[in-house]
Amino acid sequence: MPYNQLAPVVLFVYNRPEHTKKCLESLANNKLAMHSTLYIFCDGAKENALEHDLKNIIEVEQVVRERQWCKEVIIQKQDKNIGLRNSVINGVSEVINNHNKVIVIEDDLVLSHHFLAYMNSALVKFEGDETVSQISGFSFNLNVAKLKDDAYFLPLTTTWGWATWKRIWNNVDFEGKDYEKILSNK
Repeated sequence: MPYNQLAPVVLFVYNRPEHTKKCLESLANNKLAMHSTLYIFCDGAKENALEHDLKNIIEVEQVVRERQWCKEVIIQKQDKNIGLRNSVINGVSEVINNHNKVIVIEDDLVLSHHFLAYMNSALVKFEGDETVSQISGFSFNLNVAKLKDDAYFLPLTTTWGWATWKRIWNNVDFEGKDYEKILSNK
């Protein structure tokens, strides 16, 4: 895959500097990291945050600025806390509307050194497949010895290292309008 077609990586961080550092180190250990663009969204402090939390938020910002984790690193820092839900929705929306696809990680993930290669190749392979909504970098504890392929399909999405396309993201129901229907549908 040409490097200029790689999906941007979006990382969400808040107040866990040790987790953030481990996540960024594992990301930087990916072969494609030095050819990828990384967007880091740093959430701000909550109202009435404790001194310990304020210190951790400052340390997280120091960690993300510590080195060049990817080819290009774009850091967006919130002045106040908007929460993980809003941070993810706003951040992914902003990036995906400019790039049409995205790889999403959070600060508590430690990635395989094959993570970016897998995610990017799967994004290309399934781009036109209307039955695929998301690529997941997380594997449930399944008996993989019985699986014939390296990948498998699930009727759900996950939040532990994932990727998607603009065509899917723009149709997500973030308000949960169909929640009661889903609960009642066996």
